Amino acid sequence: MYLTLQYMPFEHPTFDDDIEMTPVKSGFGQYVPFSPPRPRQFISNINDFQRGLLTVSIFKASKLATPGSLTNPDAYVEMLLVDCDPRRPSETQKTTVKYNDNTPRWSETFDFVMVSAGSMLTLSMMNKTGLLDATLSLKLSKSRFQDQLLGKLQIPVADVARNGYLKDTWPLLEAESGTLEMRLSWSNCHVEQYMD
Repeated sequence: MYLTLQYMPFEHPTFDDDIEMTPVKSGFGQYVPFSPPRPRQFISNINDFQRGLLTVSIFKASKLATPGSLTNPDAYVEMLLVDCDPRRPSETQKTTVKYNDNTPRWSETFDFVMVSAGSMLTLSMMNKTGLLDATLSLKLSKSRFQDQLLGKLQIPVADVARNGYLKDTWPLLEAESGTLEMRLSWSNCHVEQYMD
């Protein structure tokens, strides 16, 4: 939005009947009418194969519990996007690890480019297993070195595409306790194919 101000202390401008509403006399600038922002339009007919940009902003988690441990988790979020188009591979992105914090704050943003609207986004809250945790573990298998799942949630990308954006605090599933606050937004991508 551009706004141009014209300072005229003792005179009111007169306008032509023109649509642009430019002043009759040439002044310091042009009068640009203010138009309020359009309300967000909800798209009801989303095609599963419609492509777009999915932006995920992860703000914070709260009340994270580490089962079987007395320490606070070393938490990070792992995002797995499974596209409904079988020709496209799954895409994984991760936040940074926040050490020894059961209420971590990230404020990190991730983009998934050219995603199908019929895709599924799975977010897993993970606890990074450190060397000390692995050695103190009573497990004798290699699984003691794997990161621990604290909870997860699934969000259909079609819900984000229909609304344009979602911002909320979601409870973690398969968890003792915990919530994840984030914002998801969708922008349509129009790809034109040219034939030679």
